[in-house]
Amino acid sequence: MSRMIKHQTDTIEQKIGIMDEPEQSCPSIDRLQHYRADIAKSIYNIPYYFNRDIPGDVQSLLEEAEFALRIMEDEIEELRTINRDIRMWGDEWKRIALSLIEKYYPDMLKK
Repeated sequence: MSRMIKHQTDTIEQKIGIMDEPEQSCPSIDRLQHYRADIAKSIYNIPYYFNRDIPGDVQSLLEEAEFALRIMEDEIEELRTINRDIRMWGDEWKRIALSLIEKYYPDMLKK
């Protein structure tokens, strides 16, 4: 039985000395949408439990909503970090593109 050896190769970013591509922000957005749905469901169910005079269940719904809001705060900060990294990564590529344009197509920037 032969084993294949996987070699670590440098990304293009590593080869030219800029930061690696940041992670995608979509999973963070998906989690935020999930927590928003949880909160909406809890709030929507409050009148149901009030009408049946079940205060413990109302308290439980409010606690679930509060917990989801706290998690959302963390997710929003993570999303802010990812977006900052994406901007920085784009700025580094822009800097490289501009230096290449200045070197090979200087007239393009003189408009």
